[in-house]
Amino acid sequence: MDRRRELRTHRRPRGFARYSRGNSFPQFDDLRDGIDIVARIDTVEAGVKYSTRQIAIFATAFYNDFDGLGNTQILDGAPIRNIGGARTYGLEFEGQVRPIQPLSIGANVTYLNAEYRDFFVNNGTIDASGNRVQRQPRWQVRGYWTYDQDLGFAQASLFGSVTWLGDRFEDQQNLQPLPSYTKLDLGLSVDVGDHFTFQVTGDNLTDSHGLTEGNPRLLGGQGSGVILARPILGRSVSFSAAYKF
Repeated sequence: MDRRRELRTHRRPRGFARYSRGNSFPQFDDLRDGIDIVARIDTVEAGVKYSTRQIAIFATAFYNDFDGLGNTQILDGAPIRNIGGARTYGLEFEGQVRPIQPLSIGANVTYLNAEYRDFFVNNGTIDASGNRVQRQPRWQVRGYWTYDQDLGFAQASLFGSVTWLGDRFEDQQNLQPLPSYTKLDLGLSVDVGDHFTFQVTGDNLTDSHGLTEGNPRLLGGQGSGVILARPILGRSVSFSAAYKF
């Protein structure tokens, strides 16, 4: 489970901007399947950040241009090539407030518009241009909190998070939908003295159902009935104890 991030204090707003270009060379499996193109990624990013002891705010806008993307799907034992590009833009916002000293509350919201551009699947026979990039949700929202308390004999920290992931598609044709889902996590950590740490964490406490991946070895829709997919784990609780030498 992710713990809260400490944000640096900047009493005056600060802005930033950057541009980068990178390349990704084909891997062995790509060369084996006849894909020898070199991918190029152009990234533009700009934002502002402001923080004090009680509040911290980050806002970032970004734009990415991908060219020369290539991958294969293994269908009926034969590789099927998918080649093209994509463009993405979006906005990420993160904020934290500390209304009282022991309590910290934060949220992260990301909007991402990612679409294929001049992208052809099934060995170039299907134009997927304009479709959403596979497995990328348009919206992601996460809220988190931490409450710290000095018990005298120990330091205790109660923490938790709620994550909402928007709907996505498994495939480049956007025929295999992956529904949105919400997940709740809670935990308690106790430091006793300088050496002992005890922690209990609960993951997906509402036992939500969610899919992170569909069936990549399928072209087109998955049909009805039972499908192949990768789900998130169900409700679980774990306990750990540590001794620091």
